[in-house]
Amino acid sequence: MSRRPSVTILAIDPDNALRWLEVRGTVAGITEEGAFEHIDELARLYLGVDKYPFHQEGDVRVIFKIVQSGCRDRRGSQRAHR
Repeated sequence: MSRRPSVTILAIDPDNALRWLEVRGTVAGITEEGAFEHIDELARLYLGVDKYPFHQEGDVRVIFKIVQSGCRDRRGSQRAHR
């Protein structure tokens, strides 16, 4: 992503594949700093545990900071970046 920083994130509703959201943007930062703490926080939020239970020795975690440039939903409607 450092060579080609344009990215798309697509989130699909697991209960309705016709309901989705696409966000496009550019990677503005890449860091390993705080990445393990970040996954532990997500584990607290979504799994109800203090530590991410699937850590493996040798894992490298990275956080990509993305600046949004556009957004679309399932109807194809465009939303401007605010």
